[in-house]
Amino acid sequence: MTITSGATLNPNDSDVVCTITSTDINPSPAYNVLGKSGITIVANGSGPHWSFSDAPPFNEPRWGDYSWAVHDPETGQIWLGTEYIRPVSEWDGYDNWGTCLFAASNVSAG
Repeated sequence: MTITSGATLNPNDSDVVCTITSTDINPSPAYNVLGKSGITIVANGSGPHWSFSDAPPFNEPRWGDYSWAVHDPETGQIWLGTEYIRPVSEWDGYDNWGTCLFAASNVSAG
């Protein structure tokens, strides 16, 4: 597995959101609470990555570096966001990346 990006909530509580991918996993949003076992995949990416940036004149695929995490002090939830391959019905012919935003209430908030 390759974890392509991540963000920590704060120095005392490292909750990490990422896009995870491998030969068996299409780019998918996931998170982990450091110190706890396992990675939780939130949604399954719907296919492999393809983009206008893969083709001339760019010839350089670029992805996997847009993630964030923030604690909501009112609800105790942590809101996370990262890239993934969105559902096929949402592909636009130029790129199949999407943004997945989700709240995790079972993540520690420090």
